[in-house]
Amino acid sequence: MALVAERSEIIGRADELAAAERMLDRTAGGAAALVLAGEPGIGKTVVWEAGRAAGEERGFRILSSRPVRSEAQLPLGVFGDVFSAVPAELLQQLPDPQRRVLEVALLRADPEGVAVDQRTLSVATLSLLRLLAAGAPLLLAVDDVQWADESSLGVLGFALRRLESTPIGVLLAIRAGGDGSAVDVTAGLRKRRSSAATSGPSRWPPSISSSSCDSVARSRGSSSARSRRRRAATPSMRSRSDAHSSNAARP
Repeated sequence: MALVAERSEIIGRADELAAAERMLDRTAGGAAALVLAGEPGIGKTVVWEAGRAAGEERGFRILSSRPVRSEAQLPLGVFGDVFSAVPAELLQQLPDPQRRVLEVALLRADPEGVAVDQRTLSVATLSLLRLLAAGAPLLLAVDDVQWADESSLGVLGFALRRLESTPIGVLLAIRAGGDGSAVDVTAGLRKRRSSAATSGPSRWPPSISSSSCDSVARSRGSSSARSRRRRAATPSMRSRSDAHSSNAARP
């Protein structure tokens, strides 16, 4: 089974797919972000995969991770996924302290005398993203952000807030109603996003454009669920429900 569904075969997600395309378009003017938020099973991952595929088709360098629940406590797990394919010769272009901390964090070097503190790693990640973006626009794509480890989110959040003029797109999919552990990256996005239904851009971090498919996806998911329940109901159940609604409407 192919990982990425053909976009032509994705039904009922035209608004979300269009939002992903617009986000990729906006990276020509600087960093842009799109968050797909909603309940499980409403198609966030399908849209996320289609957006990721669209970035590949446009020549974006893809930095991707798909964490799972069992890895949520794994330090720098998402970070390792995102930068696993960065060539060693590219790291050689960074200042020595930044190169060493990245090599240790990516498990490419022994941590002999190298302390991987968050500030040093965050600054090194910022430098690395700028270096990567100099060769091609970037797309940072993370699915199921609610399972991402906090150390990775803290480092990536630090870098993203300082890349306002860099051609990088951020495509995140997150389950609604999570436990709030993904605060370093998603809290800012969730506070400042706008619905794809209104087509109005919002800002996250300050100077990074963000749109969200949350209300579109959630409302469609809810209405679909109601429709399924309605179809599953027996005629007698529907009659009782209709009668109850009629009585409730009487003064």
